[in-house]
Amino acid sequence: MRILLPEQQGGASDQSMATAQSRDRSSALSLDESGGSFLAIPGGLVIDDKPVKFVQPPLESQLCLFCKNVLRDPVLSIKCGHTFCRTCCEARLVDNSCKCPVEETEFTRETLVVNVALASQISSLLIFCRYGLRNNEALGEWSVEPQGCRQTIRLGERDSHESKCDFARLPCPNDESKCGTFQRNHLESHVAKCPNTPCPNADKGCVFRGDPDSVAQHRRICSLSLELNSSEKVRDALGKLLESHQELHGKHDKLKREFEALSTQHKNDHSKWAQERMSILGQLEETRHELQRVSEHSADLEDRLNAVAKSLPGGYRIRNRDSTSSVAALVTENGSSYGASPMLTHRSLLEEPGASGGGGGATGPPPLQRTSSNPRVERSRNSSLLAVAAVPRGPVYWEHRMPFKFKCIGTFKGHDHTVWKLASHGSTLYSADGKGTVKLWDMEALLRGCVHTIPVAHTEAILAMAANSDLLFTAGSDLTIASWDCRTLKKVHSAKDAHEDDIDSLLIVGRFLFSTSHSKIKVWEIRTLQHKHTLQGLHHRVRALVYDRKREKVYSGSHNVIHVWDAVEPFSMTARIDTKFGSIYSIVLTKRYIATGTYNRNVHLYDVETHEYKHALSGHLGAVATMATSPTGSFLVTGSHDSTVQIWDLEKALPYQILQRHESCVNTVLVRNDLLFSGSDDKEIKVFKLFRMQDYSAS
Repeated sequence: MRILLPEQQGGASDQSMATAQSRDRSSALSLDESGGSFLAIPGGLVIDDKPVKFVQPPLESQLCLFCKNVLRDPVLSIKCGHTFCRTCCEARLVDNSCKCPVEETEFTRETLVVNVALASQISSLLIFCRYGLRNNEALGEWSVEPQGCRQTIRLGERDSHESKCDFARLPCPNDESKCGTFQRNHLESHVAKCPNTPCPNADKGCVFRGDPDSVAQHRRICSLSLELNSSEKVRDALGKLLESHQELHGKHDKLKREFEALSTQHKNDHSKWAQERMSILGQLEETRHELQRVSEHSADLEDRLNAVAKSLPGGYRIRNRDSTSSVAALVTENGSSYGASPMLTHRSLLEEPGASGGGGGATGPPPLQRTSSNPRVERSRNSSLLAVAAVPRGPVYWEHRMPFKFKCIGTFKGHDHTVWKLASHGSTLYSADGKGTVKLWDMEALLRGCVHTIPVAHTEAILAMAANSDLLFTAGSDLTIASWDCRTLKKVHSAKDAHEDDIDSLLIVGRFLFSTSHSKIKVWEIRTLQHKHTLQGLHHRVRALVYDRKREKVYSGSHNVIHVWDAVEPFSMTARIDTKFGSIYSIVLTKRYIATGTYNRNVHLYDVETHEYKHALSGHLGAVATMATSPTGSFLVTGSHDSTVQIWDLEKALPYQILQRHESCVNTVLVRNDLLFSGSDDKEIKVFKLFRMQDYSAS
């Protein structure tokens, strides 16, 4: 920097006087309206090769004591209290020591601090835009040009203003050497008629120049333009052909995939139809033989019955047989029965003497009618399953007014490790074991046995499963959650290290998947398995989840507590039910109750509306590890570590039936209409079927 005003080069007293005179002269001068003269305002310097003209000369305190110019990056010496330019100090700090020019006090770099207040004052000094200044050599200073920029700006804002000032001089973009420079606000009008405008093909070798109109006419006949247009047309045509080819290729691939999918589906459907046809034919043949055997046995019984009737005193005769009757019972005069068999399915064939059809004579009460409790069964070689051939398939609702009983009709075998979890969707039953294997079973064709196996779905035990119409989700001890396409059984996505401990439960709620582990419930996007949210406020292992569709709530069971959460974002906790019965292993909902299976071997019931504790269902000798409800919600099915499955009447809060078919802990149960499935540590899946029994109370 250098001071442009000679009056600032004197001593301190002269400098103060010059400053005062400059201010007086600045305020007294006026602009010459003729436009030929310049307003000379003292006070200016050159900074970074750019002239700076102050509106008012700087104060003496704003000048460096070394260079006598306006301070730049001012630093204060704490030894003497004076302020200098940092660059001036650095230039004089020989051996890290310098003397103050006023007091001769020595200072070092360590004793210099930034003078923030003075730096702010200097940055706020008003100056003229340099595009409004002209170097007046006659006066030896920079003067304000009336035709230039008249705006005053702060010193600290100089660069920001001057970078976009309309009076800035810019070179002609076409040819600076011939056209020169122009003010920014005049450059656009010059370019619009610049005589040195080049041809657009100049970069390709064309040397033509002229005004824009001439260039436009030249471009139509420019040889380089003709070649360029031809090349561009060919390039465009090739580009369109390539796009068309790619589109057709994509359609071909899509049609090929659809054809392959249809072919595979056709083969599968044909194979399934053939298997079902063979199964039905086999059943029909067996049924024909069985009917023939029963008919022969019935005829033999009738012959024996006639012989017995003749030997009885008092005279008895045989009633006319019902068209569907096959077995007879003996009826005495008072209506009591001799040898009535539990296999009876029709009316008795004997009547008292004197009773014929609906004629006179007193008759005893009508004989009891019963449904067979031992229907014909058939053993399947591939599943060790006893399939009931006499009972029609379809949903059978569990009702109080119609007594029923579950009977084991067979066993699904094939797992070589503990069966930890059962899940279903539609007619497909999924089972998972301790070796990470998943098996599929057809619940509408039980004789088929296992229809598919995913051998290494996980590297360790699968403890949790959930399924919908499109996807099957599995998780367990390897800390991984995986999703599988239900149609192709191929893995779609997997989330590794989804939890820090065993994953105990999975629950599908709309487009979200809930998973549980020790003190954690996490929410995932069902399609991508991207982590969405982690529910807070848990301190123990969460083994059980259930969804309340009506209230849009998710219930979780942990140690001595049930938490209730919103099933939609932001998944807030809405209620907490404190318990005192230990860890909750399973949880289900009915219209009236929240039912929990606990470590203390009981089932505990809570009111679903008020969350009030109602009562306990006692009967198991081990932890209640799994539960399911009947289709009507009136009955509860529980599986326990005591190896039993129990059915409970929730209306009466009493046990209804105990099923003892497993040899070890029951880990999972599943109900589908009239079928009940249970999986156990004994590596087997038991299949139970509901049979209705005749109600005799109305007879």
